[in-house]
Amino acid sequence: MTATGIEAYCKAHQYTISALGAVSTFAAVVVSLWLAYRATVANRTRLMASFEVAALLHASLPERPTFVTVSIVNVGNLPLEVSVGFLRWKLRFFPDDRLILPIDLSGIQGVLPPKHYPVKIEPRSSETFYLSEASEFVKQMHGIKKEFRFLNRPLFYFRKAVVTTRDGAKFRVKGDRTIINLASQQNGIAK
Repeated sequence: MTATGIEAYCKAHQYTISALGAVSTFAAVVVSLWLAYRATVANRTRLMASFEVAALLHASLPERPTFVTVSIVNVGNLPLEVSVGFLRWKLRFFPDDRLILPIDLSGIQGVLPPKHYPVKIEPRSSETFYLSEASEFVKQMHGIKKEFRFLNRPLFYFRKAVVTTRDGAKFRVKGDRTIINLASQQNGIAK
């Protein structure tokens, strides 16, 4: 094909060539938007949080105090910070929530050292926060349930705990079955 042959071919198929140019430009924009979205998702705060009941074992303690804890695992690529008011109880279909202050904020003499907030959790690492003693936790849950009006009490079964990081991201806390058993054995809170 000579130069005049190429010109003749392009002139005969000019609309097809223009359509292919538009489609390839659109594809390039779609790919760049997808790559930008993936980069944003990779840098987003991500964590997994779970409730647990833990007993402290130590030779200096005559009894084994039992605590309700929250374990937070940073599964993201960036470090995250947890401030002192990181945990809240939220009742579904109810606008208010209840702040839970951890007991390790001030510590317990000879049992738990105080934790200094905000706590920085590096990527691929975890941190455990002590909320309260197990018996106190049951009392708090029973008190929160009494605060709700009579019609909202059945909705207490649908409560959830939410962890809020320092950047404002919110994550649901998965409950350990021992938490539910602990609360249902005493005071008949959850079943």
